[in-house]
Amino acid sequence: MIKFIFKEHRYLILYSVSIILTIILYAFGLLESFVSYLKLFGYLSSFILGILYTTAFTTPFAVGAYLLLDSGMNPIIGGILGGLGAVLIDIMIFEFSESEIGKTFKFGHHAYKLKRIRNKFVLEISPILAFLIFLSPLPDELAAMLLGLEKYSLKRFAIISFVANSLGVFSILSISSVI
Repeated sequence: MIKFIFKEHRYLILYSVSIILTIILYAFGLLESFVSYLKLFGYLSSFILGILYTTAFTTPFAVGAYLLLDSGMNPIIGGILGGLGAVLIDIMIFEFSESEIGKTFKFGHHAYKLKRIRNKFVLEISPILAFLIFLSPLPDELAAMLLGLEKYSLKRFAIISFVANSLGVFSILSISSVI
């Protein structure tokens, strides 16, 4: 039974574990120690955390670190640098998803063939949906795969990713300066 639950929901379980692990790291002061070390790098720390802000298993850690990062950092500059770090990883995920079209992958007990998205409604709303996913602390893989499967332009993808991730990091840094 446990094996079945893990197999069917492993990504949700692993994402939840990363949230719990981030809370534990915070509770024991390890997250704060990491952030105080990162502060030595100034604005480069925002770029490094931007790289971590994109993937499912590091997003909670990056958000927690951004919340603790407030060190007189200008949220606009920090947001731009975090967005640059995030877009680097997002482009890799996007390129990977584009190259996987037509291949079969297994998810749980089911095998799926990745196909190019052709539904007109989905094609029209997918950039907006991707923007909202990038903007939120949700894993960017969802948005990168969505746009990658519809063979979206890399340049347009990078602009959406950069703007949304920069705004997301800016929001977190702004909140951290108020807390």
